[in-house]
Amino acid sequence: MNRSPANVLFAAFGKATPESAASVADTNRTVRRIMPDEIPPLLESARSVIIVPGYGMAVAQAQHAVAQLANVLVQRNMEFIRSPGGCRAI
Repeated sequence: MNRSPANVLFAAFGKATPESAASVADTNRTVRRIMPDEIPPLLESARSVIIVPGYGMAVAQAQHAVAQLANVLVQRNMEFIRSPGGCRAI
């Protein structure tokens, strides 16, 4: 908390080692792009939903849309978890 802006921005600059970058690259994870029209069926079949808001969601002022989505999910008796952060940044 009591750090200078320069320390917050640049403290870890250049600290990544080639070994740590290689270990991340070797995880062989599959990434699947989901189009907007695929989301409703996925949400309907889900038992629980976790939303982790980020800075982009805050900038887009999507707080109200996320709250409306949460209300719909709760009405359908789904477990809804919203991670704190992001949307309260702005």
